[in-house]
Amino acid sequence: MKNVFVLCMALIMSFQLMAQQRRISGTIIDSRDRSPVIGANILEKGTSNGTVTDVNGNFSMEVSSNNSVLVISSIGYKTIEINVGNQTTFNIVMEESTELLDEVVVVAYGSQKKVTVTGSVSNVSGTEILKSPTASLGNALAGKLPGVSTVQYSGLPGSDDPMILVRGVASLSTGGSAPLVMVDGVERSFTQIDPNEVADITILKDA
Repeated sequence: MKNVFVLCMALIMSFQLMAQQRRISGTIIDSRDRSPVIGANILEKGTSNGTVTDVNGNFSMEVSSNNSVLVISSIGYKTIEINVGNQTTFNIVMEESTELLDEVVVVAYGSQKKVTVTGSVSNVSGTEILKSPTASLGNALAGKLPGVSTVQYSGLPGSDDPMILVRGVASLSTGGSAPLVMVDGVERSFTQIDPNEVADITILKDA
């Protein structure tokens, strides 16, 4: 009799958990132009349960209970949290992050807000550079940035500075016009700089 009682209690608790789990859906749009936010992440807080929005900004997922909290994030937008409650359909509006909009990119002719830079810009952090098994900062760029490659013609000590090519072998670099290198605002070679002293490197690929 005791075993039957325990089994009944287990079944009741199981049914209660199943009853709490339910499917929700919604749409995420941009607050400025009302366009869909594509690829936004929707995560049930405290779990690995999540999904992303499709090309129309729509999403659908299971949540564990009415007490669940949705964490919505996307690059360039403020992260928001929403309590699920009894809702099954959500219309979510995301605001652009002013921190990202005000981020400054230093260019050869001055500095601009990142949002206004129309040219191609690539960046690699100092932490990523240190992962390369080389003491040469120039060679450490190999494979780290799209459109940037290095060619080393000699392995002799003191002669291991590579040629840096931007946009491949057909770039201006092969015509005797090497990329302009600015270190803390001063034009100089950076191949002999200790990689441990580098915070990050930004490549501006406009000709």
